[in-house]
Amino acid sequence: MLWSFVHDISLGDIILSPKKETRKLLIGIVTGPYLYDPKAIDRDYPNIHAVEWKGVIPYDNVPREIWRSMTAWQTLFELSSPEAVNAALRLMESIQTGVTPRPIETPERTAVAMDEGQRLFDETMSKSMEILATHFDGFSGWEFQELVWATLKAAGLYPKPLRKGPDQTVDIEAYRDPLQLGPPRILVQVKHRRDPVSGPEMQQFIGSMNREGDIGLYISTGGFSQAARQFAEKSHKPVNLMGWEDFVNLFLEVYERLDNTFKAWIPMGTVKILLRRKEEVQRD
Repeated sequence: MLWSFVHDISLGDIILSPKKETRKLLIGIVTGPYLYDPKAIDRDYPNIHAVEWKGVIPYDNVPREIWRSMTAWQTLFELSSPEAVNAALRLMESIQTGVTPRPIETPERTAVAMDEGQRLFDETMSKSMEILATHFDGFSGWEFQELVWATLKAAGLYPKPLRKGPDQTVDIEAYRDPLQLGPPRILVQVKHRRDPVSGPEMQQFIGSMNREGDIGLYISTGGFSQAARQFAEKSHKPVNLMGWEDFVNLFLEVYERLDNTFKAWIPMGTVKILLRRKEEVQRD
């Protein structure tokens, strides 16, 4: 997420920011380059892009193309369809020309209900991610390492037992075969903190991959610095980077296969929400 915030946002880009509390969408334009300034707003939020907010749109007036393109489980993302991009441009144009966007008209009452179902699903996913983030923040480094071990096991790998001790270059050693003979040997480093992984930390990890066929997996809840990413890309051995969102997506995907001990750490339930009408399914 931090990489995208720093490198993918450009001057003049349109920014959309949903506010669930007020059910309104803020729309603005980026007016300045990326800045790192811990004193500007809050030391916990030192990464900054200046945005001039142009308007506030009620959720009911936001084009459907925009909602459908939004990725609820990510904090920062780019609209994924040309229709959504065009809808955002039209929305900005209507604000700049003083034309109030009209509420979305739906020919059938069911269509309104279905849009509400999709919206409820998106909001529920977003809130669930926020709750998980807060819950995981309370884990110690060792506890989070245990959770990663269990998640990899549930994903079909065969990790060796964990060894508790001082911080190590490699935290988990896993294999694809049950006898753990390999290759490949999958070496995993886990960092559970707010700071991104530095270049020297990545170099040290890459240096530990000294066997034929070794594969690296670096999991960091604080993301990765630009230098760390560059070292990983240029590594003589494949190094896979997994940030916060990627790890949570994997965790949710394999949750039902987790050992009961770890499920008890993070008890989760299932909610069924109707997203599509029967007629839409039949047309597909």
